[in-house]
Amino acid sequence: MRSEQGLDEIHVGALLMDKRSGRTGIVVNDEGQSIQLQPPAGGNGWEASPEDLRPADARERLQAKVAVINARARRRRIL
Repeated sequence: MRSEQGLDEIHVGALLMDKRSGRTGIVVNDEGQSIQLQPPAGGNGWEASPEDLRPADARERLQAKVAVINARARRRRIL
């Protein structure tokens, strides 16, 4: 948790928007100077500075849910 940054929302599992990259990601590691995120539907992760992050808004949360559902459906069709 990063209360010293004023962002109590930064914790493992939180869905955040990276303002610098425009990507939404789930926090997978919040230790150290940067935060490690991964796309909600899986894929390559990235690092972001705490000051570049904000909580995902309602639209971004919905988009993340849709991306996860679509990724699961694609995997089922492949198998």
